[in-house]
Amino acid sequence: MADRVAAPDATMAIMGDGSLWTHQGEWPQALRELIQHCLGPDRRAGTHSNYADPRRPYEEDLGASAWSNVTHHHFPRTRT
Repeated sequence: MADRVAAPDATMAIMGDGSLWTHQGEWPQALRELIQHCLGPDRRAGTHSNYADPRRPYEEDLGASAWSNVTHHHFPRTRT
């Protein structure tokens, strides 16, 4: 849908900051344990289903779209 509403020469940026399920550290681990204690061991997706890994990398999905020139950049951030 984005390609239908974007300008013809638009650039798309998709940014992420990791996931509670993959982030390492004491507080994410404690929070994962609390969630799993209340909801069960499976990673949830919405209220009625479990998370399923994507069938292919997001870069491939984007590459098959109107934005086929895909590059990946890493911007490190430090938090306290």
